[in-house]
Amino acid sequence: MLQANGASNRPKRAENLSGQSVITPTEVLEKLMRWLIVVALCSIATFAQSQTVPSDRCVVPNNQTRTRPNPGVEPIVVRVGVFLIDVIGVNEVEESFGADFVLSLSWHDPRLSAAERGASLENCRLSLAEVWHPRVDAINQRGVPLAQNVDVDISVDGTVSFSERLTGMFSSPLDLHRFPFDTQTLRIQVASFEYGPEDVRFVVREPGRVRLAGIVVPGWEIVDVDTDEDVAPVQSDAGEHTRLDYVIAVERHWPYYIWKFVIPLIFIVLMAWSVLWLDPTEYRTGIGVATASVFSLIAFLLGLRQMTPRVPYLTQMDQLVLSVTLLVFLALGEVVTVSRLVHNGRIELARRVDGISRWIYLASVIVALLVFFKR
Repeated sequence: MLQANGASNRPKRAENLSGQSVITPTEVLEKLMRWLIVVALCSIATFAQSQTVPSDRCVVPNNQTRTRPNPGVEPIVVRVGVFLIDVIGVNEVEESFGADFVLSLSWHDPRLSAAERGASLENCRLSLAEVWHPRVDAINQRGVPLAQNVDVDISVDGTVSFSERLTGMFSSPLDLHRFPFDTQTLRIQVASFEYGPEDVRFVVREPGRVRLAGIVVPGWEIVDVDTDEDVAPVQSDAGEHTRLDYVIAVERHWPYYIWKFVIPLIFIVLMAWSVLWLDPTEYRTGIGVATASVFSLIAFLLGLRQMTPRVPYLTQMDQLVLSVTLLVFLALGEVVTVSRLVHNGRIELARRVDGISRWIYLASVIVALLVFFKR
């Protein structure tokens, strides 16, 4: 029931018979909850403070970040691991390929061990720039990679390890003489930009686990992956730089080129061959068919050049195309020669020329195909 004169309808604290206020059970419960929350927050803060690593224990002196361990003695062994995630594609024109992989490094720095420092660095969060590292990166990567703040893990004995993921295009010379039956060797060249073989030595890390299963490369098949640690150091004006290559062997899917290019070329050659079976007196028809074969070949070659690598030497496909082009034009030349013989009244000689030419032409086609398919 509303109170008169606009009085508030808010419930008042209960009063006893003497007029004194009485604390209700609800208020007691609210005060208890507040105290419990305060106690919980204080406990969490105390626990977090107890787990925090003292900042002075995680500081590495500058002299240990600029100089390698045991300078002037034996080279530091750096274990390198490359785990392939994906091959993005192979570009024959630019002689490059795209790759996505994880680069892992580890080495032993006794200056960071718990025995040397008196305390372990296991729980410290240190970046790569805060410790000595061999300055390793992919030297054949095209473009400048994005700078990353990589955290390192340091064990009790001073073993430092870190991993970073790299993605980009990498230059790699390609040998396309046997195109489209070629097998290419793609290399990711990992090198130290600051240290040579007398300072740093690379050793393969986890050689049995080097790629992700099920990688699909359009137009190619990965046949093997390996790590080559015996390659020659990189030469520069500053001297030699320690190097290690991650090698990816890929084989081209050649049946695509057979169905799309070789078989249509064979039909064009056979069309030109058919003019040698016409009667020499029908030389006008033969010249028309031979000319149509030449135009068909030219139109086909215009589309073919968009799919073949642009290299300064003849590939296996180029040799076949050149042979086919020569045969088609020879068929046209033979029809023109026969037409001149018929025009001069030497019909029997024209028939003998046709009879010999058709088998020489067929044998030449077979030889060209055998040379092309020789692998």
